[in-house]
Amino acid sequence: MPGQWSATRRPVFVGRTPELAVIEEAWTSAVGGARQAIFIGGEPGAGKTRLMTEIALETHRLGAAVLHGRCVADLGVPYQPFDGPARVLGDAVTSGALRAEGAARHLAVLADDAEPAAAAEPRIDERRARYEAFLCCLRAVAEHQPLVLLLDDLHRAGTTALQLLDYVIEHSESLPLVVLGAHRTTMPDRSQALVDLIAGQYRLDGVRRLDLAPLDTESIADYLVATSGVPVPRAMRTAVLLRDRTGGNPFYLRELCREAGAVEARAPQAVTDALGQRIRGLSAQQRTTLTVAAVLGEEVDASEVVPLVRGADGLPALDDLVDAGLLDVARDRTEVYRFVHELVRQAALDALPSLERAEHHERAALLLEARGAPVRRLAHHFAGASLLGHGDAAVRYLAEAADIADRCLAHAEAAGLFEQAAAHSTDAPRRDALLARAAHSHLLACEFAEARDLYRRLTDAGDPERRLVATMLFEEVAWYTADSGPAVLALLRRAIADAQVDEAHPQYVAALASLARATSQSGAADAAEALAAQAITAARAAGDPVRLGTALAASVQIGNHPTVNDVKQARAEELADVAAQTGQWLLLGPSAYHRCTLAYQRGDAGELAAARVDVERTAVAAGHRYWSHIAGCAAYGVAVIEARFDDAIRLTEDLLALSGTFTGSEADGLYGVQSFVVRRETGGVEPARAFVTGRESWEEHWPPALLALYVELGLDDAARRMLTHLRNMSAEHRDSARRPATLAFVAEAALALQDPDAAAWVRPLLADYAGLNLLMGPFAAVFGAADRYLGALESLLGKESAGRRFEAALDLDDRTGSVLHRAYTLAAWSAHARSRGDGALAVRLHREAAALADQHGMVRLRSRLAQRVGRPAGLTRREQEVLRLVGTGCSNREIARALTLSEHTAANHVRNIMTKTGCGNRTQVAMFASAHGLLD
Repeated sequence: MPGQWSATRRPVFVGRTPELAVIEEAWTSAVGGARQAIFIGGEPGAGKTRLMTEIALETHRLGAAVLHGRCVADLGVPYQPFDGPARVLGDAVTSGALRAEGAARHLAVLADDAEPAAAAEPRIDERRARYEAFLCCLRAVAEHQPLVLLLDDLHRAGTTALQLLDYVIEHSESLPLVVLGAHRTTMPDRSQALVDLIAGQYRLDGVRRLDLAPLDTESIADYLVATSGVPVPRAMRTAVLLRDRTGGNPFYLRELCREAGAVEARAPQAVTDALGQRIRGLSAQQRTTLTVAAVLGEEVDASEVVPLVRGADGLPALDDLVDAGLLDVARDRTEVYRFVHELVRQAALDALPSLERAEHHERAALLLEARGAPVRRLAHHFAGASLLGHGDAAVRYLAEAADIADRCLAHAEAAGLFEQAAAHSTDAPRRDALLARAAHSHLLACEFAEARDLYRRLTDAGDPERRLVATMLFEEVAWYTADSGPAVLALLRRAIADAQVDEAHPQYVAALASLARATSQSGAADAAEALAAQAITAARAAGDPVRLGTALAASVQIGNHPTVNDVKQARAEELADVAAQTGQWLLLGPSAYHRCTLAYQRGDAGELAAARVDVERTAVAAGHRYWSHIAGCAAYGVAVIEARFDDAIRLTEDLLALSGTFTGSEADGLYGVQSFVVRRETGGVEPARAFVTGRESWEEHWPPALLALYVELGLDDAARRMLTHLRNMSAEHRDSARRPATLAFVAEAALALQDPDAAAWVRPLLADYAGLNLLMGPFAAVFGAADRYLGALESLLGKESAGRRFEAALDLDDRTGSVLHRAYTLAAWSAHARSRGDGALAVRLHREAAALADQHGMVRLRSRLAQRVGRPAGLTRREQEVLRLVGTGCSNREIARALTLSEHTAANHVRNIMTKTGCGNRTQVAMFASAHGLLD
């Protein structure tokens, strides 16, 4: 429990009754074992920290353990605000007060008390181990008492800390834990990364936002009475004016109330003026001390401030600043002072001319360097003093801080530090090298757009060797962002030629692998495969697992046609072994993803589950949205094949939010296909009818998706026009990841329109996929067995092979573990059996398909099954209803009651049915109804 929170200087607390009620409700739920997370937002000075102080004090009184962390400006540690809680937990583990075996080492890294060992690349499970170590300690504490985790100034948290926060909330649902995070919601401080995290977590139980409203006049009056002792009537009159002047901002209110007559000024300019006036009213010694403290940071140590204050002793001045209400002292650390609010520190910094500020940074840097201060602090102060000739030192320390951040797996923060170092460097080769390091850190953080832009910039910089490396990495990132194309291939070929790459060249394997992947994007599958095989052979000859991993990682991304599946499977499995050997998630990710897609295509449910585990491991190791998105796509695919449509719809929304930062224009298209596929199964496509004319532009939309939409909406003429347009398949080469979806949509249209010409055209193209499930891209759409489509097409064409196709499809459905695919295969087989006059088989298959459709909410299939029954013997819809009731043994009286008819009318319907069907009695009528599937 931070000591300063019990300080007598703590400001008066008023109002916040609604907010406290929300938090009290969350506390009650948490004590009951349901984790709660509340994100408290507001403008600067809105009282976020003050509210959390009250919560901390009250929950601590009620028996909670309270952990507190905050983010500071000016190159804070990568895992802030978790560094403070991690330090407390680490001390407890070390002392034996907390049992969490093996957690101390990981907590030391989170707390910035120890640097991780240097490594070429992060180990696959290192990030998960750190997250789990922290979470394990929270669980250990929560076994004995409820726990409150307070995280202040989250808008300053870096990517690494937000990933840890996301993990903690996601994996603590059954802990007696309250997570409170305070953050600014106004520009320029608003953090989009934090906003995205909150949006993503909102789907979880117990997660909510709490935006602080301004104080009302009654609360302001209560404040005036408590602080000034003025009578209530006068306080109410003054509160109205103060509410207008301050907008109800607690900090503005506090500062204006210090100044006589300030009620006539306007905030926030009034606060700036008031703070400036107070600072100018200080003595020279006090002003200098305040300025030095402001340059040093939000929280400063007296032992650092005093030597930097020229002239007399600065210690008394620090105490004077506390008395003036500009600084606070931590009661548990009496030598540590902090600004009462960042606005105070900013006011002190704003009063400094740039040269004077640089001089303060210079003195601070030299003092801290002599004392062996942490690298990040040296980097900050030498960077601030760079205009005084300390640019080289700034570059050195910024680069060192970036290296440490990379080893902490804080790759996004490392990238920013490398870029800062490059900005301070005046040496072009060194600057380019730092930018290359920054790009690599962006790549490790899966910040592909940033990495792509830096690598593209570096393809024109430096000697041929550096340009080659930058171009290869640019090609890799371009593949991730779906930007690869002829221009990338041409750029890569030029770089390889300029660097004169041959078998003796150190980059030979990497260059071949990169060239293979880029070549595959042009549609030259055979040439790409030859290059990939050449790269793998060369890597094996060199006996270098890293080179082999590079070659294999590129090779598994080449080709999507079934003819390469066996080769891809072997390479993906070998790549998994290399990833385990080297500990690199950059290798595990491609292996796991392609093992997932291949397992689905083969119908190997066990391998699909195992590969998904590795995708999820990669997502945690990468700590970024790209691999989380890939893991989510796999989860979506499994939800669809298992007919868990509510889960699938939820996942489409989550995936859309995840995908925006790395897929660019592809994000909406992927969401569109995923959403369409699952919504059509649940009857959710009909609302689109109001926006579809049948005359949509083929250039502005993906034509196969338009065709599928036309078919679902029954726009037969538009579907026929699109089907004719798609006869020319040259726009989509054989290895396109979208080709299986195109073939599936075309087959569905041919069957819906009963078009034998279209069926005869698409059937041989689909035959390439016989024995496999059809899949589009990263589980954008899962269609099930190609044999089901082939069977239905061959049935339409009158071929005897259709029955064998359905048998093969049903076997694959069962191995896949898909109730959705099985239901569609049964329905298609039933229709085929009915067309061949095998009524008994048709009815049995129809009933099983209908039962699955009813059980799992397959609205689309249930509707199609009803349509396929049709109107046997020319029966009207009402006669079919009567026929079903006769088939269940109902008398005329019971039929009349069920259908709200007269008994006479019911009897007439039964006679008409007998006449139309040729049945001589009710038993034969019942047999007729059963044979035609009318009893389902």
